[in-house]
Amino acid sequence: MLFAGYTGGRPWILEVTPGGEDTIYQDFYAVGSGGVFARQAMASVAHYDLPNRNLAEAQVIVWRALDGCIDAAAWGIGRPIWLYSVTAEGATTLSEEEWLGVADSVNAWKEAERESLIGLGLGVPLPEQAPVEDEGLEPPAEDEQAPAG
Repeated sequence: MLFAGYTGGRPWILEVTPGGEDTIYQDFYAVGSGGVFARQAMASVAHYDLPNRNLAEAQVIVWRALDGCIDAAAWGIGRPIWLYSVTAEGATTLSEEEWLGVADSVNAWKEAERESLIGLGLGVPLPEQAPVEDEGLEPPAEDEQAPAG
């Protein structure tokens, strides 16, 4: 079992094993098969200085890390992603509308990253291409129609 809370202005996570052992964690933790993935997820976002982000930024960073781990995992974890926040004011979970907003923010972030690579000057810019017309959507002219028969 996993518990989380705030005491004296400090967050904590408490794991209680089936054998009754207990361990308190200060940063992050996951139980079961998700444990190794929690480490991977947190390592993948360490450079974003998560402890010094506001809650909205932290939710986007964590969502992206978890989503990436789910994509890479062959077993043990999967969607949906449910984010729970434990602050000094209490514990909450995101509503469906809120988590859709977080997912949209992650997608916008990924797009901004793709675009930012262009500004690094690491390669040759892709040439502008004229739009390709889909000729199969227009009905053929009357004189081009196949004879009935």
